[in-house]
Amino acid sequence: MNRTVACLFALLISTTAAAQYGEVSFANTGSDAAQPSFLRGLALLHDFEYPSAANAFREAQKIDPDFVMAYWGEAMTYTHPVWYQQDADAARAVKHGDGACLAVLVRERQHQLVERSDSHQRCLQELHAS
Repeated sequence: MNRTVACLFALLISTTAAAQYGEVSFANTGSDAAQPSFLRGLALLHDFEYPSAANAFREAQKIDPDFVMAYWGEAMTYTHPVWYQQDADAARAVKHGDGACLAVLVRERQHQLVERSDSHQRCLQELHAS
């Protein structure tokens, strides 16, 4: 009986902890394996749990080192708008595994998106030129 009660209590605690910060949905290009950590970080970020959110985002980075939004999330944990606090130096210091800073990763990603958009535009022009 005591074992059953303990198991039920443990299940209740783990379910409550998972639901404690709410559910979030955020379309992104991170790997499926990194999604739980990233989404937990996002929920914690919006619950002002900055250190725990940073840890969750770093966990997502370890799982998917090319997941730029996980670096963005960590950088966001250094901005506390409700208290008018921002540690811009710490946010800028967020590094990708290869040492690239977040700003460089974002610029590279924007460049890739522009190239893809240009490619799609050329394809459409070619399609409609026929």
